[in-house]
Amino acid sequence: GRADPRDRSLSDSLERPAELSNRWTDLDGLVDDIARRGDLERRELYELRLRSAGWYRDRMADPSRAEHALTEALQLDPEPLEAHAERVALIREQGRTADLVNGLRAWADVEPSIDQRIALLREAAGLASEALSQPEVAADCYQELLAAEKNDVDALRALCDIRRAQSRWNEVVGLLERQSELVEGEDRAPAAQAVGQVYRDHLNDPRAAIRAYEGALDLDETDPVTMEALEALYEDNDRLEALRTLLERRVDLAAEEDRSALQLRLAQLYEHSFRDQVSAIGMLRQVLNADPDNEVASAELDRLFEATGAWDDLVVLLLSKVGHASDEEQRSLLGRIAEVHDAKRGEADAAIQIYERINSDLGADESSLRALAGLYERRESWTKVADTLERLSGRLDGPAAIDLSHRVADLWEQRVGDTEQAGRAIRGAYERFPQDAATRDRLKKYYQAEGDYRALAEVMDAELQGATSDDDCLTLLRTISDVYRDQLDDPGLAASYLERAVELDGDDRGALVPLCDLYIAAGRQQDAVPILRRIIESFGRQRSKELAVHYHRLGQALGAIGDAAGALAAYDAAFKIDLTNVAILRDLGKLTHANGDLDRAQKSFRALLLQKLEPDSGIQKADVYYYLGDIAAKQDDPRKATTMLERALAEDAGHEQAAELLAQLKG
Repeated sequence: GRADPRDRSLSDSLERPAELSNRWTDLDGLVDDIARRGDLERRELYELRLRSAGWYRDRMADPSRAEHALTEALQLDPEPLEAHAERVALIREQGRTADLVNGLRAWADVEPSIDQRIALLREAAGLASEALSQPEVAADCYQELLAAEKNDVDALRALCDIRRAQSRWNEVVGLLERQSELVEGEDRAPAAQAVGQVYRDHLNDPRAAIRAYEGALDLDETDPVTMEALEALYEDNDRLEALRTLLERRVDLAAEEDRSALQLRLAQLYEHSFRDQVSAIGMLRQVLNADPDNEVASAELDRLFEATGAWDDLVVLLLSKVGHASDEEQRSLLGRIAEVHDAKRGEADAAIQIYERINSDLGADESSLRALAGLYERRESWTKVADTLERLSGRLDGPAAIDLSHRVADLWEQRVGDTEQAGRAIRGAYERFPQDAATRDRLKKYYQAEGDYRALAEVMDAELQGATSDDDCLTLLRTISDVYRDQLDDPGLAASYLERAVELDGDDRGALVPLCDLYIAAGRQQDAVPILRRIIESFGRQRSKELAVHYHRLGQALGAIGDAAGALAAYDAAFKIDLTNVAILRDLGKLTHANGDLDRAQKSFRALLLQKLEPDSGIQKADVYYYLGDIAAKQDDPRKATTMLERALAEDAGHEQAAELLAQLKG
């Protein structure tokens, strides 16, 4: 049977038979039955639960049931530390980390020892953070720890790391500020830096960041990280006075190898923020005194001397560099000095001396000679300018020499007013560089302007010898022909060049047409006719108005040599292409009138009445009416003839032929 639960030695009486018989499993569930009967006091039941946990753990090797017994015991009385310790040990043995965290926190809640409570919470926080990856649980543990010991720096750091990972920057900065109040010695400045960094980078609070970094600087006056951060913050927030003080402090503290960069920065601040060019110059001088080869300081000092008009100082600075410079650098430096003498100090003579020094010590060069020429140019000593540049052109070759020769020619022509010398300069350039197109073209223009057309033709003839393409040859042959025809009045030579063009390209209208003109002008219509036929053939199947013009000219040429039938055929061909051409209608009408083909002539002259006749048309409206009147008279229509002749006289009262014929009709 079951034992009476009211027996005061109940636990002993329960254990004794189990121990004697070694049947501990008979005790399994017995305490639960006793608890359900409810006859025991709370404290007595607690003790029994605690005793049963030992049975399960030590006698039955059942840690799970042992833990259950301890849990039930703690529900009856959560204060006893022994139960918490045993329960935590059982959970730890089973490797149940989440339950272990909860067990540690529950133990810490009742642990009277501050040190032990902190140890329990620190362990729980570490497990939550590292093993469980539950940062918020870990944060709760650290906050409970800090509630017990607010000055625990390790807990503050750990909680700060968690909040930093969560980007909870307001909490981070608060935790950092608490740390900075607690740390000592060399850790204080980094703590203040960390506060400043969060205010600057994450909370966008530059004023608070500046306060934090200034606090860090008070703790470590030489820390470069703090000074660099403050420098940027001062600059970004227009704290110029503070920035200047900081930079001056950094310069004083800097190592020799770092000082120059800070001095350059300070010089910029003096100049750009405080408009203090004098202090900037002084700082740059310090840099150069310590490091004469500092290119940045030299360039900045150069610029400031120029900006402030300290030309003497600038010359001294530039001259100080000449002695140890390469030849090319010396040339550049001396050139700059000469420019300063000339443009800034107003001492052209000193500039000339420097340029002469360049030419004598380093050898003449284009830049120095051009500069000399420029000095002479400002004095309007144009002959010296031209002579100086001519000296230079003789030292150069290729395009540079050509360009300079043209410049010399410009000076002779435009400034000195000596076109003969200009021509000489261009002629000299042409003799050196006969293949240069620009020089050749300019020489041709010179000969043309001077009216020396024979020399012009000779230059073009030489150009013709060097022409490499048929197109170039054709263009030159036509141009040379134009010169001989229009300027030298030598149609024979003009024709010879066009004949060469036609030999080169029998279909070249650009040569055929003017050659035909020359033949016609020379009265060589017989020679013009085959040329005109070749021109017409070159059109192929094209039926353009230009073709009509050439048919018309063929008709004129044939008419001139007495071939009336051929002329009529040519005029007909022209008319079929261009029905409204005044010249074609005119000549077609006159020829058919002369041949007695009165109907055809009448049609042509009537068509002329529909066209606009210009003064240079070769026929006027009065002439047209005269011809129509004459045709009507020959067709025995005196009335119509009279009307036409009267119209002719109405257009031109002085038309003698119309007046004479009208008089005959009325006579």
